[in-house]
Amino acid sequence: MPKKLFFDRPPVGVQLKLLASFGLAILLGLVVGSQFIGQQVSVVEDSDSLANAGYFFLYVLFSTALLLLLLHYYKGKKLFFFAELLLEFSALQILFALFSDSTYSFFAALAVVALRVWMPALKQPLLFIATMTVGALLGSSFGFVPAFVLSFLLAAYDYFAVFKSKHMVTLAKELQSRQAAFAIEFRNAAAKVSTGKKPGNKAVRGKKGEIAVPAGDRILLGTGDFVIPVMLSVSLLKISVFSALAAGLGAFVGLSILLYIMQKTRGYYPALPPIVLFASLFYALSLLVAVL
Repeated sequence: MPKKLFFDRPPVGVQLKLLASFGLAILLGLVVGSQFIGQQVSVVEDSDSLANAGYFFLYVLFSTALLLLLLHYYKGKKLFFFAELLLEFSALQILFALFSDSTYSFFAALAVVALRVWMPALKQPLLFIATMTVGALLGSSFGFVPAFVLSFLLAAYDYFAVFKSKHMVTLAKELQSRQAAFAIEFRNAAAKVSTGKKPGNKAVRGKKGEIAVPAGDRILLGTGDFVIPVMLSVSLLKISVFSALAAGLGAFVGLSILLYIMQKTRGYYPALPPIVLFASLFYALSLLVAVL
């Protein structure tokens, strides 16, 4: 679950696309999460156990280490492509199962993923749906205390992995070089039709050669940066709709502030620290408002 923000000094329109998608992910996550909660869907037995936060954090560490080793020894692309399809298929099947039986959800998810193979343009929308669904599922599974503990652990790890050890930056660059970056990309519409290589451009795979994305025209937000705020908001939904919305708004404000701070610079940044911090602050404010 990559957790990083790649900032390439894009225009305001690209940043607004990111913020709109981020806000939409939280709102849709709350809707889907309410269905998960109503149907008592959970991936753990005791949702209030703090051990869940520890186990999941260790799982993230192990998965990251395994992925780094795989990237070092495996130079191909197909394995990562299949991993992406598996993620999308699993999330879609879980989502469809909320509204239909298991057989229909299986074949519906299979059909959508098969369509994704033939239509590469579906990658970003399906990753968006997958991350929103995973976040909603985790929020339904975890109580708000384990969810917040896990969020702060991942935020601290995100900061360390991007600014200190920098292995998350290495991971992101390697995944991008294999066209396997598990991140939602936002870029200028004009860049989508610009072809060929020019100085300063960044190449993105296309069916006929490469699509040139001029430097400064895109933002990449890691899937984990969508999953965690959705998880936090949905975990609070069990307590209060107002608190859940407040935490979601706080996450939105945190990401907005980060984008503002990074106006003069480009590169990789940990997005989870401000997202988790402001989600927590807004949740605390919601408690204060409820008391007054």
